[in-house]
Amino acid sequence: MKKHIVNLTFINILAVVILLTGCKSQLVDNERLPGDNPPPVQIEVNGKIYDTTLGAYCWGPDEDGYHECADTGGPEELLSDAEPIKVTPRDEITIIMDYAPLPNKIYLTQIVDGETESIRLDNSKFKAPTEKGLYYYEYAVWWMDEDDSQLSLGDAFYAFVIVIE
Repeated sequence: MKKHIVNLTFINILAVVILLTGCKSQLVDNERLPGDNPPPVQIEVNGKIYDTTLGAYCWGPDEDGYHECADTGGPEELLSDAEPIKVTPRDEITIIMDYAPLPNKIYLTQIVDGETESIRLDNSKFKAPTEKGLYYYEYAVWWMDEDDSQLSLGDAFYAFVIVIE
């Protein structure tokens, strides 16, 4: 896959702009996602379950139609003190979200030494890289309105880190 060097500061600024511009909803029939916060996300590797870290999100709306938005740093900042999950090359990694409705827009990004790469998910699964090293991941999800493809009902960014020894 084609790798791109991306300025993470630019990505964080862009995420804040997107989050802040989308915080007021024009929802029909007070449509809202269940729960007060985005649902937890876990990953499964070799039968073991690991928690991810919730990053930036917008969730709601409240009774006035506003989303609660939180901004954080990127995966490398969020996980600077985290213990990486040890995996072997080509291990299958499954992303688990036990929540309904499931998001209808999903992206997984791998970050290594400032380089980002989009990772293709197949039924919420992907294979670990083959080369030794530390790999950060950002799992970004949106619940988009079915009638208005420009309207987000909520979004969340999750981070996890693996190491291949």
